[in-house]
Amino acid sequence: MPSTAARRRVRTANRYVRVAKFASPRDEELYGVAKLDAALGFVEAKLGTKLEHPPLPIALDRLRIPVDNAETATKSLDHASVAEIRKATGKLTSASRKKPKTAASAAVEKSLARVSSLKDVRVSERNGILSFVGVPLGALDGFARALINAKIP
Repeated sequence: MPSTAARRRVRTANRYVRVAKFASPRDEELYGVAKLDAALGFVEAKLGTKLEHPPLPIALDRLRIPVDNAETATKSLDHASVAEIRKATGKLTSASRKKPKTAASAAVEKSLARVSSLKDVRVSERNGILSFVGVPLGALDGFARALINAKIP
C-alpha cells in the first residue's frame, strides 16, 4: 500500500492534469489550480456527470457559486473561496444522493415518530426490504405496535 505522501502526490498530479485538460493557462494564472479544480468539481456536480474531453468551453468568468451570505446569493469564481466552492458542491452532491422515500417507508417512519422513544429510529428501504437502525431494546413493544399501526398504502 502506498504511503500517505505517495497518495497525496498522485492526487496532486491528477488535479494538475484535470485542470490542464479543462482550463487555459490564463485561467490557471487568474484563479489558481486549487480553485479551478474545485470549480470543475462544482460544474460536474451541477451537470450530474463527469466532464468529457474535449469539452465545450466553460465560461469560468460567468460561473456563479451559491453561497450562504446575507449580502449576496451567489459569487463569481474570482470572489468565491475554495471552501465556498466545495461547500456548494457538497450541497449539490448530497442532495443528489438522497433518494425519495417510498410510500411504505414514509408511512412506517410517520408511525414510529408518534412514539417518543422511537423518534431516532432510522428506516431504510432497499429492494422492497425495510431495515431499522437504533431501535431501543426497552421500546420493542412500542416498536411492534407502531409497525402494526402503520397505514401502509
